[in-house]
Amino acid sequence: MSSQGSEPLGETRCRWFSLAESDALAQVPGPRIEVPIPTTGAFTPGKTAAANLPLGTVLGERYRLDSALGRGGQGVVYRGVDLEAPRLRRVAIKVRLCPSEGPPILAGLRHVNIQGFLDWGREGEFEFCVLRFHDSLDLRARLDREGAFPAPLVARWGAALLRALGHLHRQNVLHRDVKPSNVLLAGQRPVLIDFDLACVGSRRERGLVGTPLYMSPERLAGQPAARDDDVFACALTVYELVAGSLPNGPQDPETLEDLRRARQEPLPSCGDSGLDLILAQALAPGTDRLRSARALGKALRAFAKEAGQPELPTPPPLPELG
Repeated sequence: MSSQGSEPLGETRCRWFSLAESDALAQVPGPRIEVPIPTTGAFTPGKTAAANLPLGTVLGERYRLDSALGRGGQGVVYRGVDLEAPRLRRVAIKVRLCPSEGPPILAGLRHVNIQGFLDWGREGEFEFCVLRFHDSLDLRARLDREGAFPAPLVARWGAALLRALGHLHRQNVLHRDVKPSNVLLAGQRPVLIDFDLACVGSRRERGLVGTPLYMSPERLAGQPAARDDDVFACALTVYELVAGSLPNGPQDPETLEDLRRARQEPLPSCGDSGLDLILAQALAPGTDRLRSARALGKALRAFAKEAGQPELPTPPPLPELG
């Protein structure tokens, strides 16, 4: 199933929800702002409760729900088992109540640094999406638990995420919510998750959609999301993982104007002078900012190589669909 050529989705589009070990792990600093969903039809308040299926339920005569991992406003994420796969393969299953729309955007995005899409279907009034399961904490939770990571290793992670973003952008897809809590590690390989807010093509929304702490100055000023906004958010993620916190200004700002002012200030050192030079270009407030995923990824790989950081292990092949 491919989403290529799809039309931009409207406000009432159903969203798939984050895979997290618990509600606590899904929380990140600062507000996450979304366009309000109309409370009509399938979106009437109270529908989410109906998506709480009994454990042991089998969807599509194949996918058994074993435990709940997290909940969103319109759906529930379960750890499950593919009963038809060899050795009863563990999977993540996202279940929602939603009007008929066809498969999610993620169905057309096969990449080793994107959470693997496996299957999609309907069961009565429910829709479910089956994803590759990763038994790991997200990088936000790991940062809180372990502290800052070595700059050369984070540079390798950042370069891998930028390859994933390049794959999205070539298919005219924007993620719009890149941040540490939306990255898992499969071994040492970063995996981009949570396509709740992904869209096809640039979108001008009524208000901001996403997490303002990771938005570019242009997004904060009300401009439509664009490819370089994903790149900016990835650069901020690299900075935070190395420095241990985001640069400039309060971590819980009261207004968007506070964030816009902070974006204009000189970038503090992340703790590594070589990486500072790269991030200063990627996070510059003006038109001279490094906006290309390919160019930023190349710079991060060169930095990691110069620092003696080995390349990330070659990932296993993606599972077959279905």
